[in-house]
Amino acid sequence: LASHPAVALDPVSLQLKWKHQFQFAGYYAALEQGFYRDAGLDVTIREGGPDIDAAEAVAGGKADFGVCSSSVLREWVIGRHLVVLAVIFQQTPAIILVPRRADIRSVSDLRGRTLMDAPGSDEIAAMTPLDLFSGTDQQLVTERIQAVFARGQSDVEAELVGKDGKVKAVSYVDKTTRSEKQIHARAFVVGASACESARLLLNSKSSVFPDGLANSSGYVGKCLMDSVGSDGYGYFPQMQQIPPHNHDGVGTLHMYVPWWKYDRKNDFPRGYHIELGGGRGMPHVGMFDGVCNEYEGYGAGLKKLCRSMYGTFIGLSGRGEMLPNDDTYCEIDPTTVDEWGIPVLRFHFRWGEAEIKQAKDMQETFRAIVEAAGGEYLSRSGPDGKYPYGIREGGRIIHEVGVARMGGNPKASVLNGFCQAHDVKNLFVTDGACLVTNPDKNPTLTIMALTWRASEYLLDQAKKGGL
Repeated sequence: LASHPAVALDPVSLQLKWKHQFQFAGYYAALEQGFYRDAGLDVTIREGGPDIDAAEAVAGGKADFGVCSSSVLREWVIGRHLVVLAVIFQQTPAIILVPRRADIRSVSDLRGRTLMDAPGSDEIAAMTPLDLFSGTDQQLVTERIQAVFARGQSDVEAELVGKDGKVKAVSYVDKTTRSEKQIHARAFVVGASACESARLLLNSKSSVFPDGLANSSGYVGKCLMDSVGSDGYGYFPQMQQIPPHNHDGVGTLHMYVPWWKYDRKNDFPRGYHIELGGGRGMPHVGMFDGVCNEYEGYGAGLKKLCRSMYGTFIGLSGRGEMLPNDDTYCEIDPTTVDEWGIPVLRFHFRWGEAEIKQAKDMQETFRAIVEAAGGEYLSRSGPDGKYPYGIREGGRIIHEVGVARMGGNPKASVLNGFCQAHDVKNLFVTDGACLVTNPDKNPTLTIMALTWRASEYLLDQAKKGGL
């Protein structure tokens, strides 16, 4: 017997965008709780994927509704019949930055100018067909192009690098037309992130620079470093007594412990900091993986255990300084290319004895902190295995730096103190590639400061004719 008369439900399909977002939990919760069915809808939720365009699915009749990003602007511009029903994502609107001294006071003044659009933003691309930036000399540089310098082809070599060793133009692949194009300029700044910048330079071979652009020293790709990392966590049963309260929006917060053993003798050079945090945060997929790995159980019993242990863990992460070594570097892969035919990088990575000892010290410190606070340290690591003392594999902390380091000696460095290439006066590299060491601090603010300094120097040299 049914408590309600049977009613035919209207079938509705919802196409989610890629990548999956935590905001989508509401759709699944409404489906699970029967809210759609109560409203007379039979809803099918379709997960997104890297090759799935939600706007295209709706416009093509494959889905009734879709969740899109700002790319929906572009879809509207090209004439697709789409209606925006609501905004569920918070996103900072795109802004256009121009030099203060430039004669640009409105969007219309950008006609004929070259624009650089941030990856993932489609606002400017959507404006282009509306004649906001119309002009015979307009070029729009977006994520659709892959910038590459000269790759040794005899027919373009002379156009990109002059006999005086200066760069004359940059060659890039337009991903829409799949054609190679060029942009000419007086000076060039490479900031593709450390390893990609090294890849650009190494692939830019010519008769003037047979080993890669600005690489007479042979140091492009060498001295690769990442932050030393090791993690652990502790269980604090006393935290079960904390009364439950609203934790909406809580997440990614942690405390910071700066290096404190600088005034004593350690068995490794330099140091590390500790990031620690825990407690009850916003629920997310996988948050109880550790509990399930540590304890046996299934069904209601396991759920009860997870609920009782919710918010009782504190994690600790050590992030330390790596010293460069001869066995850690990147080079051009002799056999593998990307989809555009451009050779990719091949990496070689080895932690030195100093980094292994640093990870050991991190684990000993984590255990001491947890036990002193009345908790149980649950992480297990030792001297054996591929990653001794839980040291993270190279590249995992994503603080790659050092592959085009600065220095006063052109034979032992790629750049000078202003991020200007020793070999090429009109070429600057302003990302982590210029760093000669990788302290335990995150490198981003240092990169920004060095970029600011390099920019001021570049403008000064341009005014003096020094480029």
